[in-house]
Amino acid sequence: MTQSGTALKLWRLPSKPVTPRTSTVDDSPTAIALDRANDVVAVGLASGQLQVVPASGARSSLSFFGHRGAITAAALNGARGLAATGGSDGMVRVWDLGSSAPTVVVAQPADAPVAIAALSSDGRYVASASGRTVRVATVADGRVAAELAAEGAVTALAFAPDSARIAVGDATGAVVIAALAPEARARATARLDAAVTSLAFAPDGNRLAAADLEGGIAVLAADDARVEAAAHHWMQPIRWIDFSADGGSLLVATDAWLHALATPLLKPTHSKLFVWPASSTAFTPKSATSAGFAGVDAGGVLASGVVDLAAPPRAVTPEATALVARDWSTALALALNDNGDPVPFDP
Repeated sequence: MTQSGTALKLWRLPSKPVTPRTSTVDDSPTAIALDRANDVVAVGLASGQLQVVPASGARSSLSFFGHRGAITAAALNGARGLAATGGSDGMVRVWDLGSSAPTVVVAQPADAPVAIAALSSDGRYVASASGRTVRVATVADGRVAAELAAEGAVTALAFAPDSARIAVGDATGAVVIAALAPEARARATARLDAAVTSLAFAPDGNRLAAADLEGGIAVLAADDARVEAAAHHWMQPIRWIDFSADGGSLLVATDAWLHALATPLLKPTHSKLFVWPASSTAFTPKSATSAGFAGVDAGGVLASGVVDLAAPPRAVTPEATALVARDWSTALALALNDNGDPVPFDP
């Protein structure tokens, strides 16, 4: 029996037990973020949940949902105990790392899925990119503090260390550096040769490194976007760049390599082959010649570690030496012709 106002209703229950419908939660990873200082990883899921785990720990079960749909972007600020996510629902949420639960703060919804999310180092602002629009909202109440329109789809975001500026890169190669203070709306613009893939401010906030899809890097003055140094060392897209803590080194990730460049001339000092654990992998500088990484593979397993670019190559074992020295043409009865194709071997 139920009551609603002055109406009473008597309900007849089914004679047989009703089997509850089971719903499966899609825990496949859709976004990942790695904290620079505290070795914490945030994994956004297709279910709209967020997992926050130590970089060396295993993924855990969750009960909190922050989005109606997949999480499409994630950011971390472990020092402030905050995470931020953007979703396919166009929403931006702020999460409390202590409880791993979303807070009540919700930024103004976008008309399209959120592609990128970023948190300022002081924990005051959360930035999000959706299409050509960037919104910067306050973490305290979700109020929009600034809004920028890019020339093309936004592909990279970065806050300055003092949270006074934000840098925006887009698919046309444009880089905009904008002040966030209401009384100082100054903006400076530079242009790369291809779509911007990653942005990073130097620790002192005076320089901005920008990388593009064609393997180029430019170091810009943060106040007027003047190019201070530029290099084009690789033919592969650059997926990630960031400065070491002292600003003396710029760490770079391409599709197959990790590099360390000496600043300000961007001269390569160390390089190492790197196999990405997943298509979506987060990096963070650990020193002038090492980078931490975290990614979730297709099986849902978290893979993380530190790559030391200055470490000497591993010693060659006798077994490996024997494999290299073996006469494989005779063993396989095959040889390579002038075109590189295998053909029967004629001793």
